[in-house]
Amino acid sequence: MVLFKPSWQSRDTDRALKAVRSMTNQTTLAKVVRDNDARLDIRLAAVDKLEDQSVLVELVESIDAMDDRGDLWRVAAAAFEKIDSQDVLRRFATNAQASCGRRIAAAERITDKEQAQRVFTVLARDPEIHVWCRLDAAKAIEDKALRQEMLVNLARTPDPYSAQVRVDAACSLDDAALAQAELAEIATTGDAHVGMLAISKLTDQRVLLDVVRSEGSPIGVRKAAIHAMTDVSLLTAIIDGNPDEYSYTWQQEVEDQFGRYDEMVHSDLRDDARRRLTYL
Repeated sequence: MVLFKPSWQSRDTDRALKAVRSMTNQTTLAKVVRDNDARLDIRLAAVDKLEDQSVLVELVESIDAMDDRGDLWRVAAAAFEKIDSQDVLRRFATNAQASCGRRIAAAERITDKEQAQRVFTVLARDPEIHVWCRLDAAKAIEDKALRQEMLVNLARTPDPYSAQVRVDAACSLDDAALAQAELAEIATTGDAHVGMLAISKLTDQRVLLDVVRSEGSPIGVRKAAIHAMTDVSLLTAIIDGNPDEYSYTWQQEVEDQFGRYDEMVHSDLRDDARRRLTYL
């Protein structure tokens, strides 16, 4: 039976935090961090006082190995930020079993830039890791040609969960003309959601016109391209254009008091161009 609890286990938050912040003994601090019954704020305060690199590394590795980390990811992140050993950071960066995010964070902090660049390149090329991590790694590549190659590959990755990644990859390209071309390709070959994201980043007026004229694209994307246009002469060209080129009929599901039914909807994109001109 425990008669007296240490102050850091107090139910009084201020008292518990004050106790932890006054600690210097690394063994005791490690005990606080590892205590599964301790509140998150108490554990984070203990991490802030930890200096023992081996304890910090053990914390990060043990939490990263958990299937369900919950809020403990914050403990691991705080512990990782305190690791300053170059040997340890290099080990994290090159450890294929570590998470992609952890490897990128480690590579960003190692002083051996050549090794860091190798890590970024490996991660950017790895189809098995999450596309967001691949994008972060690609952006960190310093070689302009290689960075562009990696970003173009990501912009062309037809992953249902990577719509925003594709657009961000295209927008991150150094070559503005290539970026606009990649965005147009995304807008005209993806679904409506991906297309709308791409249109929101398109600024080249002639590229937008090409999207408007792309008959295989979702009608919503073509309409969005018109409403992104600001060039009066090009909008006028749409208005004066061939009705067959700018007309579109599609089927949409509607619902009334009798239930759901399909309705054929006709759209004249020239009308959209006329409305757009009234706002310019």
